[in-house]
Amino acid sequence: MCPTKTQKLPRPRVAAGGINQPNGIGLSPDGKFLFVSAYGGTNVWSFVLNEDGTLWAGERYMELRAPTNQSDSDGDGMTVDQEGRPFVTSHVGIQMFDATGRLGGVITKPRVKACVSVTFAGPDRSWLYACASDKVFREAEQIWRR
Repeated sequence: MCPTKTQKLPRPRVAAGGINQPNGIGLSPDGKFLFVSAYGGTNVWSFVLNEDGTLWAGERYMELRAPTNQSDSDGDGMTVDQEGRPFVTSHVGIQMFDATGRLGGVITKPRVKACVSVTFAGPDRSWLYACASDKVFREAEQIWRR
């Protein structure tokens, strides 16, 4: 087996700034909006995604809940379902927002330790997978569609 050659790629350009420790990133189903969660603070930002890949009109769009007596939510991993609802991992759990940016509920973290990544997969993307500690968890769609 021959060794893999690495190719030097250009350094990425800054697309947006001013976000307190940007971390999770998600895309609306129509590809028109980019969401970015702030690990520091409680905001999830929304940007219009132009056809050339540039971002425009960035604003604080959703507010994550933070634990009592803590100013940061630790907004981490993010995914967006087929209906445009963002799901953001945080210190209090997986926070689900409706397509207009209103908090719809919080799914309890599968472990006491941090829940850091989340995505949809399976038939019709009907399973929510989350990583916490040393395990991967799966939750059925019925949990958030009640």
